[in-house]
Amino acid sequence: MPTTAVTGPAGAVLRQQLDSSDAATRAAAVRTASHAIFDEATTAAVGRRLTDAAPEVRQAALRALAINDWTALYLIEEKGYTLVTASS
Repeated sequence: MPTTAVTGPAGAVLRQQLDSSDAATRAAAVRTASHAIFDEATTAAVGRRLTDAAPEVRQAALRALAINDWTALYLIEEKGYTLVTASS
């Protein structure tokens, strides 16, 4: 379960890798997202990989999103964190 929140340029670098033309690079980037909690833009970019042409990328994206969803639930329910959303 990821416990590290990543801020700064790391999310932007990961998003670049998610747009790679190489499926292995995209899959590695998605797997990286399962090891930390990234910002909303990066999480959305991982979500877009659910429809990737490569099955290994789709599978890794589903796993990364599932892991981070459970992490968020754990932090909210077990640790008493507050869910904060950006106002529109």
